[in-house]
Amino acid sequence: MCCQAEDYLTALQFLYNGFIRALAAKDLMRCLRLEQQGLHLVDKVKSLGARVHEMVSDEGELDARQQVSTQHVEFLVNMSRATRRRDWAWFEIAESELQKFCSGDGHQADAVLQAVFLKIKKSLPGASES
Repeated sequence: MCCQAEDYLTALQFLYNGFIRALAAKDLMRCLRLEQQGLHLVDKVKSLGARVHEMVSDEGELDARQQVSTQHVEFLVNMSRATRRRDWAWFEIAESELQKFCSGDGHQADAVLQAVFLKIKKSLPGASES
């Protein structure tokens, strides 16, 4: 059975939503499973290339304000790994990486990712309130 391009992007959206919830709840075992699934899905979407976004744009099925990119999922995977490994230094450099791909155009995926990042960063040992 062959999946359509919008199926992969919908799967990316569902994975992102579940991953955000698991990270916010600090359910690290679930995050580990989602890391593996996320990396597989990101590889699949990247292998399809621009074809994925062209097909979705032509059909106009996804709301662009909610659309999740592979960068969002890759960032979640890295944040999950850093949390699980207690690699607090990653959080110091990750904020600038997050700003690079979060557009600031009101995209829901960007806002949610930034909020969860800040929540986890504030809960780290030695975190200072800004």
